[in-house]
Amino acid sequence: MNDTALKFMTLDEVADLLRVSLKTVQRWRMLHQIRVHKAGRRVLVLENQLLQDLGMDPIALHLGLAEAGPLGLNQTARARS
Repeated sequence: MNDTALKFMTLDEVADLLRVSLKTVQRWRMLHQIRVHKAGRRVLVLENQLLQDLGMDPIALHLGLAEAGPLGLNQTARARS
């Protein structure tokens, strides 16, 4: 049995997770840089698909070691002094 649960996120939650504006996430959606799923009127994103679409490492993201770049590309966070 697979213990990996599917985690759906709203666009607001995506913006919070990646520390970008909602407008940026909406732009990625319009440009088909991220895949979305509709449930009625709600627009949802699967977390694992989002990270795959943006080429981000899920472990680094959750540890705060990676941030979304201007095009959603993986960038290592600069060392904090």
